[in-house]
Amino acid sequence: MKLFLNLSGLRDKTISTCTPQNRLYHDLRIYGEGAEDCLEVLVTKFGVDLSGFPFSEYFPPEWPEGNSRPERILLKVFPGIEGLYRKPATFEPLPLSRIEALIHSKKWHN
Repeated sequence: MKLFLNLSGLRDKTISTCTPQNRLYHDLRIYGEGAEDCLEVLVTKFGVDLSGFPFSEYFPPEWPEGNSRPERILLKVFPGIEGLYRKPATFEPLPLSRIEALIHSKKWHN
């Protein structure tokens, strides 16, 4: 699991505190392009077939549709308000334990 997290770009300090219960979006705040990068690691480095993976059910986009440039700047400057745009309760959790299972099974299962 540490290798996946490392290849996904997480810092060693963050990795050292991760548990199997940590969720990519809800706990580690990985979403949008960052989530796409993590999934790409699963495919390219671990050979996982993610055919049929419903990305939008697990992760919000980097920038919610319809956001104007000023809204995007506000989100960058005041990251605490992102909850107004990215509501964690509306996305399915994807815990590290499930990532570990994907690495072993090599295939996405609903």
